[in-house]
Amino acid sequence: QIKTATGTVANRLVAKHSRTTFVVEDLDLSGCRGSKRFAYRALQESLGRKAVTEAVNPAYTSQMCPSCGHINRNNRSGTAFK
Repeated sequence: QIKTATGTVANRLVAKHSRTTFVVEDLDLSGCRGSKRFAYRALQESLGRKAVTEAVNPAYTSQMCPSCGHINRNNRSGTAFK
């Protein structure tokens, strides 16, 4: 079921955003067990077979402005960067 679901999600993403490089966090899942770990890897692999993907270091990705790369703990208000 997980492979089917992740394949469906990957297909929808690729169909909606063709010609896009998908950025995925290169997470350390060594402490994570079971279906959560399997689902993340399955989605990453399925997306990688269907589109161009780039793995990035997950450090500070929630604090970094995607446009200029500025990192600041307080530069976000919800999903909007300042």
